[in-house]
Amino acid sequence: MTKDINRHYYNLKGKKAEQIVCELAEKTFLTDWCFKNPKFSTKGQEFDLIVVFGDIAIIWTIANIKFQGNVKRFQRKSIDHNLIQIKGAYNKIRKVKDTITLCNPVRGSEQFDPRLIKRIYMIAVCVSAGKMPFCPVEVHDGRLIHIFDEISLAIILYELDTIVDFCEYLEKKEKFLMNRDIQIIVNGGEEEVLAYYLYHGREFKIPAGINKVFIDKGLWKKILKKPEYQAKQKENIVSYAWDKMISYFHESSVSEERSVARELANTSRLERRILAKSMLDGKNESAERKLDQLRRHFTLNNKTYVYLIVNHDMPRDYRKHMLSLTCFVARGLCKENTREIGIATDRANSPAYAYDCFILDKPDWTEKDEEFKEKLQEEYGIFKNSRYTHHTTDEYPKNQESKNE
Repeated sequence: MTKDINRHYYNLKGKKAEQIVCELAEKTFLTDWCFKNPKFSTKGQEFDLIVVFGDIAIIWTIANIKFQGNVKRFQRKSIDHNLIQIKGAYNKIRKVKDTITLCNPVRGSEQFDPRLIKRIYMIAVCVSAGKMPFCPVEVHDGRLIHIFDEISLAIILYELDTIVDFCEYLEKKEKFLMNRDIQIIVNGGEEEVLAYYLYHGREFKIPAGINKVFIDKGLWKKILKKPEYQAKQKENIVSYAWDKMISYFHESSVSEERSVARELANTSRLERRILAKSMLDGKNESAERKLDQLRRHFTLNNKTYVYLIVNHDMPRDYRKHMLSLTCFVARGLCKENTREIGIATDRANSPAYAYDCFILDKPDWTEKDEEFKEKLQEEYGIFKNSRYTHHTTDEYPKNQESKNE
């Protein structure tokens, strides 16, 4: 279901600053990547939240700003305090020479090694009783810090609701706003910067010969009214089937399945739309043809996604076994990819749905592997007579093509 997106979409009144940000972050990034109130020493809390995603860390500090006295002076003082706090957290992470114990609400205590982090983003969230004077970033002691109020953060995390999309935006925004050769003037809130980014195909494009960029107020509202944007929202509906599958594995008590959830979540919204559509099309085809098994493999971002769609009556152990064999054959058919992510589920219109998963990491492919693959194809018919289809998909649907080979 598409949603009416505006600056009042989230009902944030009455909530504490930390609650607001943590709720939004966990919705976007899964609790698996969120660590609340991390501590580096016995001195106490250093900052409010850290999100760890592979070799990327996002440090958050959150402040409630209540206006009193000289509003501008008090507000500036509160913001500066927030910036000092987050810069201190950044320095602490960079100076640590050993692992740190963090507590995750799902997995409990685990070790975090800051030395493996290659990129750190800093975000200061200022929750106030009124509209913040807009400043998309500030440079504090040579380090760039993103500044959000609670409303602009809600808009950003609603629009960029995967960690892949969010981190890509932060990276490109930093390069854009720190361009010393261009004067950048923003009239409005963070949503106007986001609108400029989306309007230019998720890029901060600067026309040749231009040394001044003016981002005017109202661009975000114009984006929301565009037919292409509304068509994108409609097309994205199918992608939330992928989110449901992520949640299914994420809530599992089996650690391997939670690992698969993080793997599946390492995708953008557009990629989830593509992957989910391929899987759902297979489920519908399996139901229409009343097939006991239907197999598909789909390559994306140097990975092969393998779907095994079966009759609901198939025993789960046998289904898992067939999924592992199907992934092995797919590895031999897509030799350029060494990682296969397998999903097994029931065909459409089944009385109940369940998912099984399998990940195959196989860097090398030998002659014996090839012989075994061919044996499996003969014995089980796995991808024996495959039909290959290439698809091109636009984020904003206008011209989509599909052709069979």
